[in-house]
Amino acid sequence: VEAARLTARRIRPEDVERLRARLHERQELIGGDPAAFVDADLDFHHAIVELSGNAVLVGLFDVVRPVLRAALIEMVTHEAALPDVSCAHTDVLEALARGDAEAAVAATADNLEGTMAFIRAEMADR
Repeated sequence: VEAARLTARRIRPEDVERLRARLHERQELIGGDPAAFVDADLDFHHAIVELSGNAVLVGLFDVVRPVLRAALIEMVTHEAALPDVSCAHTDVLEALARGDAEAAVAATADNLEGTMAFIRAEMADR
């Protein structure tokens, strides 16, 4: 969330195009190989974190990425009812493109909340 806020304040047009390419790749991989999809998803998020210019956030993302990758691949592979958060990703990108930090934070929170709500529901059913 903080990376989205920082990125919105410093993003350049060429950065927006880079993010659009990453998001397009992610969207193209929906429904395909789970590992490829998760890698594209994480690449999109990593690009946002890098654009924040905050080395601590980049370092944290890099540390948790392998664990997050494994968990997401497992989830995408085995959970048929996963929520489609593609719109939230698009909303994050559009907010960043406008330089709208508040909207970028809100869209990032929506993206996270959709996935977290699914995980909470799954855990409650177990």
